[in-house]
Amino acid sequence: MPAYHPLAEQELLDILKVGGRSVKRCLGMMLQRHLRMDNGAEPLSKAEDIGSGNGLSVLYQVVYSYSVFASVDCVYQKVGGAVTLLAADAQQGVLRLGLPASAPDARARAVNRSS
Repeated sequence: MPAYHPLAEQELLDILKVGGRSVKRCLGMMLQRHLRMDNGAEPLSKAEDIGSGNGLSVLYQVVYSYSVFASVDCVYQKVGGAVTLLAADAQQGVLRLGLPASAPDARARAVNRSS
């Protein structure tokens, strides 16, 4: 199972508090993927690779979406065999959940948090 950066964990908790049913379905899809990553059934792929972070890490961006109503955007860091969730954003309809609209997106936050 991927580890969670402390700030990403707080972002997910904030999203969970205010998200509707469709956002919670996206979070469920994310957890299912984490289990599949853990058992090797569905590792992060080259198509999800968004380049390198700071240092030796490689970043991956995965969007979990439910219809057009909701999505959760996660950015992971992989160093060797260790995977860490660095940042998460959520959209419900046209609203961004969790962080204010002026905050940087998950990708920008993940680059700053990467090792």
